[in-house]
Amino acid sequence: MRRKRRLHKPGFKATVALTAIKGELTMSEMVKKFDVQAAQITQWKKQLLASAEVAFEKGDKVADGHEQEVLELRAKVGQLVLENGEMDSLFETVVSCCGYHVHQSGCNCHDQYCRSRFS
Repeated sequence: MRRKRRLHKPGFKATVALTAIKGELTMSEMVKKFDVQAAQITQWKKQLLASAEVAFEKGDKVADGHEQEVLELRAKVGQLVLENGEMDSLFETVVSCCGYHVHQSGCNCHDQYCRSRFS
């Protein structure tokens, strides 16, 4: 009876391939330990060795992408801070007698709280 096809996670494949590259275990020991065929271990080992250079190249590109993203986010934060400051000044000048607005000294509001606090 055939065993159902298994899909292994990339982390597991990397662990098996690194173990094979280190050479600390024989192939038969790895087959028993990881419950994977020898041909599969050999294939993952070759795949890791072939793509090892790419792992280091992507790191530099990712770092450059993050720097650009950080610059864009800083610009956005600056813009939002400016807009927030403008909104605060507009909000403070709004005169409404609802009792829930921001008052400043010299406010012409007819609200009793405002008159008692800033008289």
